[in-house]
Amino acid sequence: MIPGASAPGGQYVLVHLTAEDFGAHPALFDLVVEEKKVRRPTSLFFLPPPGDDWSAIVLNGEEDQALWWTYMFVRQANGTAVPAVIEYNGIYCRLACSQG
Repeated sequence: MIPGASAPGGQYVLVHLTAEDFGAHPALFDLVVEEKKVRRPTSLFFLPPPGDDWSAIVLNGEEDQALWWTYMFVRQANGTAVPAVIEYNGIYCRLACSQG
């Protein structure tokens, strides 16, 4: 998660998170509220063990795609992808993938 104090400039879609978002996507709660890393599916199945900064949740492929195309990027009608900025309790951030 890449936090920011205010909404960034440039083209993006602003997504205001609600309790319904967290209910539908428990990993989102761990990412945004708990500030934990969430493991993504991998063909290598080399996943780091859960620790203090890791969520116990491991995304399946469907949930990974749901988070990607709802909270990281939004596909426009013309097929282009626009970054999503999420807002929760007045804090703006972007979800990002990383290794390690």
